[in-house]
Order: sequence, then structure tokens, then C-alpha cells
Amino acid sequence: MNVFMSSACQWRMKMPDIIRFASSAGFSGLEVWTEHPRGQETALRLGQMASDSGLRLSAHAASWDLNICSHNAAIRQASINEVKSSIYTAQDLGAEDITIHPGRRGAPAPGKEFYRKILEDSLGEIGRYAERMGMRISLELMEKIPKEFVTTPEEINGLLAALAPLSCGVTLDVAHMDTTEMFFACAAAIPGVNKIHLSNRIGERLHVHAFEGDIDTTAILEYLRDKNLPVIIEGDSLSQEDLWCILRRIRLIEQKAA
Repeated sequence: MNVFMSSACQWRMKMPDIIRFASSAGFSGLEVWTEHPRGQETALRLGQMASDSGLRLSAHAASWDLNICSHNAAIRQASINEVKSSIYTAQDLGAEDITIHPGRRGAPAPGKEFYRKILEDSLGEIGRYAERMGMRISLELMEKIPKEFVTTPEEINGLLAALAPLSCGVTLDVAHMDTTEMFFACAAAIPGVNKIHLSNRIGERLHVHAFEGDIDTTAILEYLRDKNLPVIIEGDSLSQEDLWCILRRIRLIEQKAA
């Protein structure tokens, strides 16, 4: 398996140190949250450092405090511009693609259809920009919480159809699944899956240690073993020891199939 780690797992570390750790620990690659390198080394330099270390790179666009389908035009355009800036950074890094969070509903009065149309327009603008930059975007299927509405295969497949002929992948986040069975159903129903975010959930608490939660991540990893998709370890408050142990357990799952 192509096992990456998310730079957000070690948010307090400098990016050069994260690159060195990911390489020495034996990860195949690193997914860089594009807000992470700001004020540190240039993205071009970090990309070269990762390449020299034998690491593949993916990227995750800015998402905190943003909403690309806000009913407020100024907030919406500022959010779109931040995502475009993330795409620019991802290109400088030499990332293979970039994960983008779809927007969410704000005020309830306009209704979901209102927000879906705005989201299609916003993603069209972002997708055309990404295409000019030579970057492929991957839309993340979100968790079922208030205001999020891109939470089902039907919703995300509808978005992909509306964006055609722009090429978009889909990022499946294991912690966004209600059950293990939901992951398998989504994987079967969404043809464009090109990346997996791996962590777990305990009740309503998301992004906990991959092997400590309600989701059977071992079964999911056995399913992913031959899919050749980047599997990116995420998680809040993971230590370097945690990351190393998760990677070792994944490699053991691989070995059992050999």
C-alpha cells in the first residue's frame, strides 16, 4: 500500500522536520496541508526536499473558517481565493493532487438546492483554475453533521456530473463514515475515489487513532490492499510513536496477504 501521513498530525513541527520524520519512518508519502508551510521554507524548496527523500506528495487545501458556497458573496469569494492559493502552493510543492472540502449550508432559509447551485459554480471556478495550473482536485466526502450536505454518494456523484468535463477525484475519509459498512457502500457507489484518509471515530468524536475506534479499519485496509490508492494517516494529537505504530500495523496487514 502507498501509506502517506498528513502533515497536520504533527502541526507544531516545522515542515522540514516532518519531511525527515516521514522519510525515516518509512512512509511512502506526505499529504501537506497547504496552510502548514506558511512562513516556513518555500513550497518549491519543501517539494525538492521531499523528492530528495523519496517521498511522494499530496496536498490538502485550506478549509478552516472557509465556505466556498457561503450565501455571503464576499466570504464565498475570499474562500475560493484561499483554495486557489492552496492549489498554487500544491503546484509549487509538486503534489500529485489536492483534496478540497466542499462548501456547506449557512442560513437555513434558502434551502439545500440554493447552496448546491452556488457550490457547483464555485467548484467550476476552482476546477478551471486547477486545470490551468495542471493540478487535479479531489473532493472530500464530508461527515453527517449539521450544515454539511455533501455526505452521500448521490450528492458527490451529482457534483462530479455537474463539473464534467473537468476531472475531479473523490477523497473518502474513514472517520466520516457512520459504520464500516458505510465505507464499503461508498467505495462501491463512487467511481472516482482516488485517495483515502485513514483515522477512526468513537461516537461523535472524529479522527482518533486509526486502530482505536468504532470502525473496523483492519477490514478496510484488507480491502484497500490491492487498490493502489494513497492511504493517508490522519488523526488529532498523534505522537510520532503513534504514527510509527500505525504504519507498522498496516505493513503487517500487507504481509499477511503475501
